[in-house]
Amino acid sequence: MAEKGLSGAVPAMSTFAPEKARRPDCDHRAAIRQLASAAQALMGPRAGDAQSRLTPSGQPAELAFLWPDADYRISLDPCPGASPETRLALSARTVAPALSSAQLATLAKISEWQQTYGARFGAWLGLRLRRGGVAHKLYLDVPEHAPWAAWEARLAGTPQIRSSRGAVATMVGLDPLTGGTEVYFSAGRLHPADLPALARRIGINLSATVVPSLVQDLTRRSVRFALPSFDMGFSNAFADDGPGTGFTWYSTTVGLLGPDDRARAALLSAGATRGWDMSVYRDLTSGQPPRHVLIGAAQAVQRPPAVTATLATTPAALLLWAADAGGRE
Repeated sequence: MAEKGLSGAVPAMSTFAPEKARRPDCDHRAAIRQLASAAQALMGPRAGDAQSRLTPSGQPAELAFLWPDADYRISLDPCPGASPETRLALSARTVAPALSSAQLATLAKISEWQQTYGARFGAWLGLRLRRGGVAHKLYLDVPEHAPWAAWEARLAGTPQIRSSRGAVATMVGLDPLTGGTEVYFSAGRLHPADLPALARRIGINLSATVVPSLVQDLTRRSVRFALPSFDMGFSNAFADDGPGTGFTWYSTTVGLLGPDDRARAALLSAGATRGWDMSVYRDLTSGQPPRHVLIGAAQAVQRPPAVTATLATTPAALLLWAADAGGRE
């Protein structure tokens, strides 16, 4: 998501072109269709052709791939062109009935910050498939100059540490399904040793090799000092009762890998090396590759590391691809 505090790029629209030589199976296609249908239904009447601040290309949605497991998620601007206040109201109205009392308190606090300090985008919506249906997540804009540090320190149980390299909170995610809270930070130049230290702060055991080995596979460059991206950050996820549940490092794709065709080649190569099923990603990005937005590496409690990549898109484009990818059902 471009408004996580990471820098965007010059708008350039792109479309998905299905690759006929290799088609994803029906389960993958059906999962993306279900998410895209739900996202389309949430788009407000002002959507039209307005440019969205969610993605550098101005498109109102991101499709996220997670590897090695086949999992897909959509982040959505439900009302491109609307004010941050309108977007916050619409997004909160969708998710608020399912939030816990603690999450509602966080929503109220950040809404107050936005009223006091201004807002860039207000809120986004997240969609994912859980328990046979579509679950939502609420992403809240943390304004510049908002007094987030003390609040975040209470959530984490400890102040930020020096290896955060000037980290600034830019967004908070509220997941009604888990009752959890996730805090997203933009950061300056990060070094490989910073990441295990940042993860330990919230009780997450992140191997020192997870991110450097991914970056080396993607860039084909050794990582000796700082990670080779000019635009990156991280997030801390917490359970409803406080303990940390996950740590994610992320970078803008252009900041790490450059143009979309180079990013696609790097991801396909890294996936082949690691034995990931890349068929859906390959099909969705064939032809003229769509705008790649973020690449990340996540470590959750008692789970193996995961890698994510996001593409800028629209719900309509995903629905068209889902129908065309393997023939209409």
